Amino acid sequence: MHTQTQALEVNTAPKAHSASTATPPSTSSTPPPPSPPSAASSSSPIAAPAAKAAPWWPASDWQEYNEKVNNGPLATYYQAKLAADEVLYEVSKTSRTLVGIDLRPGALTEDPVGKVELGKTKTVKGNIPRESVAHVIDRVLAAEGVKSGWLDLHEGEVDIDEAVAAAVRDGVDAAEGEDIYAKYN
Repeated sequence: MHTQTQALEVNTAPKAHSASTATPPSTSSTPPPPSPPSAASSSSPIAAPAAKAAPWWPASDWQEYNEKVNNGPLATYYQAKLAADEVLYEVSKTSRTLVGIDLRPGALTEDPVGKVELGKTKTVKGNIPRESVAHVIDRVLAAEGVKSGWLDLHEGEVDIDEAVAAAVRDGVDAAEGEDIYAKYN
């Protein structure tokens, strides 16, 4: 009998879908951060993010978000975070005992807990109360049958318990459309 370990990573970074691209030049005098280690069995490093939207997001929303946020002031953080997300994805997909869940909330607010949209959100942009994020984390970690994957989270129209139950039941994985998804599914 195998005991499962769950790893939940709450990603407050910009939403990321990946492909290969060059790292933007640094305007700082400090040296760039080291390249992330390869999670693949080949000698090439994990791909850095580029303008590749989830297939279910409106292209115009993604283009604007990617330009202003992912390739703007948070570009270095975005690239490092995506690399970490991909490592967690690969490790959890190849482990018989680790469930890796990357919860990717929208912009955090101080509003009270409310209804949510969980899984594959309709758009890349959205807000979510911090309190709702905490409630979703609690429910996901307590859920029976949760599988490794990425879950996006925005304010929505579904009660938290119902949204978590549906995402777990349906095996939702917002990494769909990613190269890393294709590799392990």
